[in-house]
Amino acid sequence: MVSIIGFKGSIKSLKSLNKGLTRHGDSLEIVESQDDERVSKADGYIQTNLLKPKFYQNNRHLAYQYIQDSNKPYLVNESPAFRKFPLYSRLGWFSYKWNDGEFGNENSPPDRWNKFVEDTNIKIKDWNSPGDHILIMGQKEGDSSLINLYEKYDSFYEWVTDIIFEIRKYSDRKIMVRPHPRNLRHGQTMANRLNKKKKLNVIVSDNVDSGGIQGGDGLDQDFQKAYCVITYNSLSAVESICEGIPTFAFDGGSMIYPIAHKDLSKLENLDYNIDIQQWCNDVAYTQWTSTENRKGRSWAHLKPLVFGDKK
Repeated sequence: MVSIIGFKGSIKSLKSLNKGLTRHGDSLEIVESQDDERVSKADGYIQTNLLKPKFYQNNRHLAYQYIQDSNKPYLVNESPAFRKFPLYSRLGWFSYKWNDGEFGNENSPPDRWNKFVEDTNIKIKDWNSPGDHILIMGQKEGDSSLINLYEKYDSFYEWVTDIIFEIRKYSDRKIMVRPHPRNLRHGQTMANRLNKKKKLNVIVSDNVDSGGIQGGDGLDQDFQKAYCVITYNSLSAVESICEGIPTFAFDGGSMIYPIAHKDLSKLENLDYNIDIQQWCNDVAYTQWTSTENRKGRSWAHLKPLVFGDKK
């Protein structure tokens, strides 16, 4: 029997997954702390999100640090790759990011993508550039998705500044920055500074409400002005791909990384012939519904990746 442990406060309720493990003769339990006698005996762990700076403020980092230091496998649960369809959530070993997580999704068949399309009625548009702006997507400062960025930069908008200077080597198109709603003022300050000192023709989206959500109608309006979209690894890239807009991603953790543009020197020579079908098949194997968790389908796929045929 495989025993998986989660710590209260570092995992959202996953009763459905517990039922799925039970169907396979395994178990998932949530405990109060690392002092519980079941913890050291566990075969692996489960958590929501990854260790990030914010967690150190109230000692929430302790559970995450214990799991990292255990040298045992751990599942990571996160929000869906396609934010418009919360019926699904991401689930993989060691990370929720594309290149860091183990999802068992390489060269996947189309079965799960076909099911996803049936469940959501999703439509992905052909490649196109609906507008003339280069749209840079903001991200929330301190988020776990930016851990790799902080190895080189002190802040997300320091990276954005570098990207803007790089863009100006290859294109004179107007650049629109869409700050994350929780970093709106920071994005506005950066754009104003660059325009005042360098006259770089950078504007800030007026479709962002401070403290609001990153997606929604405002994002859709900005997409309609976009020649292309530039992200570090924002989930908004999945939405821009659904709109058929060529999208750059600069971190391997981006959920669109296999089909992303990566070379800014080709900014004025975008590829409108990228085949996304294999990516669709593969991304579908990174996310599961609560029903699939409850019936043990997600665990049947994920368990062998680290435990083989262990009974």
